[in-house]
Amino acid sequence: MKHIEIYSNEKIQSLTTVIAIRCKEGAVLASDSQGSTPTLKYNVKKLFNLGTDITLGCAGDGYDIDTF
Repeated sequence: MKHIEIYSNEKIQSLTTVIAIRCKEGAVLASDSQGSTPTLKYNVKKLFNLGTDITLGCAGDGYDIDTF
């Protein structure tokens, strides 16, 4: 995954999107990939496979997400 940093003097508004849609044959999961601090934007992984039938979607503090 490509790491992109964008610096700004203005506060960055942030919102995480993680969606799961149940289908006839399983499920579709998707998320955005933007992490941010008050002055920095970067790419972050937010979906993690925890087994053959379990996927975790994360939102919140990037330090917590990095533990996966």
